[in-house]
Amino acid sequence: MMRDRLVALALLCGGCLVPDRGPPARPASVPVGAFWCGGADGGVFVQVYRSTKGGGYQGAIYTDHGGDVLFRGRFRADPANPGPAPRRGRAWCGGWDGTRLYLQPRGALIAIDADKQIFAPK
Repeated sequence: MMRDRLVALALLCGGCLVPDRGPPARPASVPVGAFWCGGADGGVFVQVYRSTKGGGYQGAIYTDHGGDVLFRGRFRADPANPGPAPRRGRAWCGGWDGTRLYLQPRGALIAIDADKQIFAPK
């Protein structure tokens, strides 16, 4: 009985450990300048840069496998000065929840063009 419980616990814990295999292959529809933002359970490709007109940021968020656009438009920083300008790499990006691109170590870029959001890939 105790052995069965230990085996079940080991299988349960082992199933929770998903190795991070790195980013998936970039779909052809995703620009070369986009970087991967995610982990073992999935993520998105991100292309974001400081806007030269009116401040803030511009960019696009793409699905991880199909490369469909989830969002394209403007972002505002929260807090207003979250730190250095976005740069390539997962170390900078903490994730995308559909309206916020979380930054590391703090803050977020918030999508402000709600009409340009697409919540389900085509």
